[in-house]
Amino acid sequence: MSLQETFTVRDLARAFDVGENYIFTLCRNGRLNPTETKPIKINREEVRRFVEDKIPSDLFELLDKQIT
Repeated sequence: MSLQETFTVRDLARAFDVGENYIFTLCRNGRLNPTETKPIKINREEVRRFVEDKIPSDLFELLDKQIT
């Protein structure tokens, strides 16, 4: 059994340089799905999914073209 890394709302707010209310709103609206409640915690895979959904795939293609 492996332990998944989880983040608190405060951790994510600091990492994304946003207010904690923004993270709470994302959870309430279903954009981020917490793995635990009271206190809310979100696992690494959910954060990765959220970030990948926010970044347009065209950006990755553009970066690949600039690197090669």
